[in-house]
Amino acid sequence: MAENEANSEEDFMGVMLSKFRSVEEHDANTINKATSLTLVLAAEDTTSITMTWALALLLNNCDTLNKVQQELDIHVGKDKLLISESDTKNLVYLQSIIKETLRLYSPAPLSVTHEAIEDYTVHGYDVLVGTWLIFNLTRFIVIPAYGQTHLSFNQKNL
Repeated sequence: MAENEANSEEDFMGVMLSKFRSVEEHDANTINKATSLTLVLAAEDTTSITMTWALALLLNNCDTLNKVQQELDIHVGKDKLLISESDTKNLVYLQSIIKETLRLYSPAPLSVTHEAIEDYTVHGYDVLVGTWLIFNLTRFIVIPAYGQTHLSFNQKNL
């Protein structure tokens, strides 16, 4: 890793390829393509999950659906088939819908691993220093100290 630290300009794929310089089974192009495909597919999955839940929530909340349709008509127009990135800054209500969807239905319900740096007790459970923890992020929406306590799509959050 010292080699990579010296060259802080190196991108993600460069770092990945540097780890496989000694691997004889696959050439750099194969590794590069496989890693890129994995990243694209992972992003596609989380995006499609979020969009599916957002559409389901909108179909079950007609008032919200009508409001976001009005916002799209005003800021994007009825004739435009695709929303461009420059349009998104004006779509505040749509952004709120996505955030509320992510709050309710996280596409990645478990956190990355964390290591306890000191001993402590959580809800009666002793966690020792060095313990590896994975948090169920979907439970945070029902713990009043960490977030909102309701489990339904809330238009007040929009």
